[in-house]
Amino acid sequence: MSGRGRGLAAAALVLGLVGSVVGFGSFGYARAAYGGSVIRGSSMSPTYEQGDRVIFERVDGSQVRRGDVVLFSAPDRYGFTSDVMKRVVGVGGDRVVCCTG
Repeated sequence: MSGRGRGLAAAALVLGLVGSVVGFGSFGYARAAYGGSVIRGSSMSPTYEQGDRVIFERVDGSQVRRGDVVLFSAPDRYGFTSDVMKRVVGVGGDRVVCCTG
């Protein structure tokens, strides 16, 4: 094999390894930043029906805004450990009043 052929083979090997590392890194990032879930209840109907599949992005609480739909776990409040989906009606500093009259 000539010197040029060996150089191309080495370059192909290096590019293949770098591509594999980038691919696995992207997959690992996607697994950490995103998730999937199935809607088990009907509290978000008709926007989300029971049995719908959703893909969500994990974000910091400071990125949540009014009107966003969030998926969270609150076992102390609901008595179970699975995720709960709700729409945000207020954020820090807001005053939310219910059932006035």
